[in-house]
Amino acid sequence: MSLLCAIILLSSKTKAQHIDSLRIYHWSQVATLPTDSVTAISFRKLKLRELPPDLAKYTRLRYLDLGQNKLKSLPDYLQNMQHLQVLDLNRNELAAFPPVLLNLPALEKLILNRNSISALPEDIHRMKALRVLDLWDNPLPSLPDSLAAMSHLKELHLEGIMYGPTFQENWRKTLTGVRIYFDQPCDCRE
Repeated sequence: MSLLCAIILLSSKTKAQHIDSLRIYHWSQVATLPTDSVTAISFRKLKLRELPPDLAKYTRLRYLDLGQNKLKSLPDYLQNMQHLQVLDLNRNELAAFPPVLLNLPALEKLILNRNSISALPEDIHRMKALRVLDLWDNPLPSLPDSLAAMSHLKELHLEGIMYGPTFQENWRKTLTGVRIYFDQPCDCRE
């Protein structure tokens, strides 16, 4: 059994290291490159309200950083990025969980912190590869029961959200194999 665990750990570390070693291009650098050679793009801090239509050509992306923009929604063409493993949407203006994200089968890490998302979709369990979900500082009054069906989920970030001790304890019991990051429980009504 320990050999099997070692193999699984080694393969997951290799995959993580491979993502970390990707060449991340800034959007201004990719115009002259062949689209199939670009696997990581950053749009960080460009104050974008919408994504450029030309991004749709980059279907081999494995990493996409859209952090610190002014995005309120995402285009449907993102669902064509079937290789996307890491998506950073921190500090945007998302008020709802973008449904297009449910159609990304390879997505392992989703960063949605510091948006205004007030609910997660009940069918979030469709994100079968998701290992890390960062929802820090979103006004989420509750979580869908379907989180329990996400067998690959290992980290759930819920810091900056006021939850009482019973809520926190119930979710820790429900998601036993998941490292859940909460702030100290509030002395609030549950």
